[in-house]
Amino acid sequence: MRQDRGFTSLSWLLLLSGVPAAVGDTTTGSRTLAVGANVCAMSPLLAAAPAFCEVGPEMKGPEPSTAAPTKANDTQQQQQQQQREWQQQRERQQQSVDMSWRGPHFCVADMCVYSNPSFSHGRGVVVVGTARGAEAVANALDAAQQQQQQPAPPHEPAAPFEQKEIPGKGLGLVAARPIRRGEPIMARPPVLVVHQDAIGMEAEAAQLRLYDAAMAHLPRGTAEDFLSQAAQSATEERGRKVKDVMDTNSFNAAAGGHPHVASYLDVSRLNHDCRPNLVFHVSPSLSHTTYAVRDIAAGEELTISYLDPFRAREVRRARAERSWGFACACSQCALAPALAAESDGRLWDIYQLESRLRDWPLASSSSASSSAREATQGSKGDTPLGPDSAQALLRLYAEERLDCALGDAYALAALNYNAFGDAEAAVKYARPAVEAGTMEHGEHGHDVQDMKNLLGGPEKHWSWRQRVLE
Repeated sequence: MRQDRGFTSLSWLLLLSGVPAAVGDTTTGSRTLAVGANVCAMSPLLAAAPAFCEVGPEMKGPEPSTAAPTKANDTQQQQQQQQREWQQQRERQQQSVDMSWRGPHFCVADMCVYSNPSFSHGRGVVVVGTARGAEAVANALDAAQQQQQQPAPPHEPAAPFEQKEIPGKGLGLVAARPIRRGEPIMARPPVLVVHQDAIGMEAEAAQLRLYDAAMAHLPRGTAEDFLSQAAQSATEERGRKVKDVMDTNSFNAAAGGHPHVASYLDVSRLNHDCRPNLVFHVSPSLSHTTYAVRDIAAGEELTISYLDPFRAREVRRARAERSWGFACACSQCALAPALAAESDGRLWDIYQLESRLRDWPLASSSSASSSAREATQGSKGDTPLGPDSAQALLRLYAEERLDCALGDAYALAALNYNAFGDAEAAVKYARPAVEAGTMEHGEHGHDVQDMKNLLGGPEKHWSWRQRVLE
């Protein structure tokens, strides 16, 4: 394990870019890194910028002039002009390079801690992971910030929610005013991003030291807010507390193909409900964004689902107990046994019907016609699929109050109508599929793009007349 030797953010950027170091090497074990090296390279975190050269620990100014004493006044003016030009050049160079990312501060094998304390209005962010993974995270976060996509600081006066004590749940968020369906509730950047391989490290002691180092490089207020989040244990050991918080309050987040897990302040105050009134997605910029999936009254608690809402009640409750340490008592889990059994039955019906609606014939197969006939007519005992089969699916979703997953249901309805050659009905359901799918999966979600393609021309879409028997 290696402690930080005072690397500048530029040193890290050069290491990530693969530029060899020339002087001032600091060797630790089999690893040789450069400090204050004479190097000049393009920063991998900048899309396009002039190279920034560092000469030793600091940039040196112009050498004093050796002009003859008889020209003292002219020489002094020349020196002053040279000094001004050099200073302006230095300022331009420094402004062109992102110096806000720092590290590696501490490493265990190839897992290291990197930080950006000025990120998101000074809230800061820390990344625990590989150099390439951290570079991908930095690219995603910096691109969003440069495009002014960063959300405003939390707890702003205009926020549609406020924090309150929720009976039996601890702190939670409630609507500060009436909220309409589709309204964005909050968008938050992460404060801690951890590579999946670091999450799964077998050496727990090393993992805890990484987590402890991560907290040491967050701004103090942010670190305190992070550690105040709910966790399943009451440990005072900082590294273990971070691990508990990550296990309890984190979300999958991919950056540049590198799998990570991210934790977000404020979002952790959203309590669980198997039938929530909010839905969320994590964007490519790693922003966690939530939307209202139905109208919400002032004073109503804001909730998200921590788990798969399509699972049977006992499976959901067992998962909540195992992963988050609570027995779910939401209105859906609190149903009387007979009503809970009916609910589980509807979930099973949804699974079966969706499976049939997703069963498409192989487009280029010689048996496409028979495959279409089998998918449409169904096996023995099944009701044959028809243009309105998706209506049964939408009714089941409504009865189960699955407002948080309507994007998939609307998309299946649009595809099914299109497969039977009903372009008008296909477009009718593709529109809400895009709206709901964007809230659930983001604008780049697969179904969202597919539905946009359908809206661009139902007859040109891959699903057109796929269920029509010739």
